[in-house]
Amino acid sequence: MKYTHDWLNKNALVPYKINEKVIFDEELIKSTKRLLGLSEVEVSGTINYLAEVEQTLVKIKINCIMDLECARTLALVHHPFEVED
Repeated sequence: MKYTHDWLNKNALVPYKINEKVIFDEELIKSTKRLLGLSEVEVSGTINYLAEVEQTLVKIKINCIMDLECARTLALVHHPFEVED
């Protein structure tokens, strides 16, 4: 998701809706110490560009399920993950 300054200026009057799905590479996931797996990550939100002050306001929500190891039993745990900002 990359947006140029020109694109933002052209679309400054209307909020742009984001609705993307991201899949992370297995090698990247394996390179972490505690993360065993990651579901398809859903990214949604809006982008508002205020041209008069050259500011971009982003409301974003990220959802996914992380596969982690239980600290006590070492069993696989599916942990839902949701962040809004």
